[in-house]
Amino acid sequence: MASKLEKAQANYDRLLHELGNRAELLEMLDHAEPDLLDEYRRAQQAHEDRQVELEFLTSEIDGIVGEGVDRIEALKAEIAEMKGSKKEVAQTIDVKKSKLAPLKKSLAGGEYDLKYAERAMAVERKKQDKAKRTEDFDKARKIGEIIKHMKIDILKRKKGLDELRRQIKAMEAPAKDLRGSFDETKERLAELQKELSRLKKARDDELLGILREQKVAKESELRNSEQQVRDALADLGEDLYDKRIDHSVLNKFYQDIDQVADLINQLQEQRS
Repeated sequence: MASKLEKAQANYDRLLHELGNRAELLEMLDHAEPDLLDEYRRAQQAHEDRQVELEFLTSEIDGIVGEGVDRIEALKAEIAEMKGSKKEVAQTIDVKKSKLAPLKKSLAGGEYDLKYAERAMAVERKKQDKAKRTEDFDKARKIGEIIKHMKIDILKRKKGLDELRRQIKAMEAPAKDLRGSFDETKERLAELQKELSRLKKARDDELLGILREQKVAKESELRNSEQQVRDALADLGEDLYDKRIDHSVLNKFYQDIDQVADLINQLQEQRS
């Protein structure tokens, strides 16, 4: 039976995983350390590869027939090629995402600077109005020149922000050719699996035994890869927890994790 400390530690890990999962849904993972994010993406890719490999083994066992070993091997080779193509497209999409982060950062900074510039111009307008009321027309004229330059600067800033938004919009959704390539790969994989399922005659029992052993091994690999994904996501959650990235949803997780962390410290002190 698990001790109170073991239960608290398991709850702590669970909350970190849930924090990472919620941050991913909120598209907040870019705030985490790049190395941790890369590790998570690699774990996801490895898990997806194991899933595809397991699906292939399952379909091969269920649908192997007397069209012969050559046909089965040809199907395996084509599936491997499709997997490579799918992975390549996914990597290209990841590159686009990596280019998106600095653009968003520049947009946020530019929007802040624009608001500052607009507030500064509003201050100058008030100065100009005051100068007009006091009939200090020379001062009002000079301030007017300043405001004119400010307007030009603000227009340039807005134009630059519009261009950044256009670039971000173009990158946020995968390019049409990438989506088409990705969809074609998925469709081809489905076709191959259907073809294998139509192969009704089993080959010799020895080969099927080998395939079944491979499937058992692959299922174990899949479970391990799934745990690696969970662990990597928990690491991201712990990083975000340490940084305490401000967000209304994530803040609730921070509070819950704080409580569990305090409990773990108390239990550890009691044991020592």
